[in-house]
Amino acid sequence: MNVLAALIAPFKWAGKALFGKLPFCSLVGALVGIAVGFIFGLYLFEIGAIALPIANVELFKVAIFLALFGWLFALLVLFAWLRYSFASVAWAALFNALLTSLLTVFWLHALAQPALGTLVGLISGLVVGVIFCWICRRTGFAASGVSNG
Repeated sequence: MNVLAALIAPFKWAGKALFGKLPFCSLVGALVGIAVGFIFGLYLFEIGAIALPIANVELFKVAIFLALFGWLFALLVLFAWLRYSFASVAWAALFNALLTSLLTVFWLHALAQPALGTLVGLISGLVVGVIFCWICRRTGFAASGVSNG
């Protein structure tokens, strides 16, 4: 085994352990939530989360911008590493990213604890993803063509 493979092996194991069993919507939600929570947590830390209140309109703008960033991050992971096709996941991932980002930004701002950004993002992404999966199963609207082969 070469050195690079030995260095990557723990990350592959951790990725499979954390995200390997998640359904598609929960995976996208978790990826977006982690990215958005981390970046917005850093932003809150920089400006002082408690000292400077942010208007809801500004929070909404930030959430939309971070949703687009999170969506691109999720697409990178889905296409480059997991080999999903663009047509099968793009719109579902965008809708998931928008809701996850809105929930993460507003929840993190309400908590005023920037250090919890990544955890809040992960939890909100998983919650949004589980709700989406539940809705898809109940309505029979399955994500057709979602495959990573």
